[in-house]
Amino acid sequence: AVGAAEQEVLGNLIRRHNRDYLVALLLTMVILMFNAALLMAIRRQERSAIELATSEARFRSTFEQAAIGICHSSLERRFLAVNRTFCDMLGYTREELIGKPVWEIIHHDDRGDEPLFRDKLLSGELESHAAEKRYVRKDGRVIWVNRTISVVRDHAGEPLYFLR
Repeated sequence: AVGAAEQEVLGNLIRRHNRDYLVALLLTMVILMFNAALLMAIRRQERSAIELATSEARFRSTFEQAAIGICHSSLERRFLAVNRTFCDMLGYTREELIGKPVWEIIHHDDRGDEPLFRDKLLSGELESHAAEKRYVRKDGRVIWVNRTISVVRDHAGEPLYFLR
């Protein structure tokens, strides 16, 4: 009768079996850590989305309820957004102003310096420009306004639009 010890016969199998369990355990740990990191990233993104929506709502209500006329105009000087006070001040509806060239509401005698300060604002030489201007209402009446213009820039400093 020939015999062999159990440890001799099964030793390699038991070592491979233990190694395989260790590898499976390590892979499971990696997967769990990745899952935890992914869940944290998703929660962070959800918080950011909520904060952005809150900020947007705060901006919209401030823009719309301001007691002064506010508008955004494109770099090509066309109205992008106007608040209710701005519309009331000029006698136009929002729909009539959006897309309209800004120069159409500026009194013709007050248009001369527009290109000069516009270029200075875009180049960054000026932060903002304030001046009294005459605007022409829809009904043709002339009103005096104290207008301040600045440039809104993106995160890289590139101009996006004018804030008036």
